[in-house]
Amino acid sequence: MSVETLDLLNEDRKNTIELSPFSELFNILGGGTFYGIFDKSHVEDNKDSANVYQKNIKARIMVASLPDGLTGSVTKITRETPDTEYVFSSYGLDEEGLGIVWLY
Repeated sequence: MSVETLDLLNEDRKNTIELSPFSELFNILGGGTFYGIFDKSHVEDNKDSANVYQKNIKARIMVASLPDGLTGSVTKITRETPDTEYVFSSYGLDEEGLGIVWLY
């Protein structure tokens, strides 16, 4: 694919996330806001230190890019509906290159 095509795909992804009817406004405590799609259905399978198989449900927000103001593990993010507070864990990309803000 050409660079122009990739740029168009990235712009389309950004618009899909930020302009989606599922998109929500999130506030970063201390300043800053961003739009993203909240998802609390991601299941991670792990074995704990006793070799017991466990499933953990992880909260995440799908974003177009890393929001300004998310820097460390002490950064708090509030979701307006319902009024819930989360702590920023990490930022990464999924298999399709979509930005994911991991929460705990």
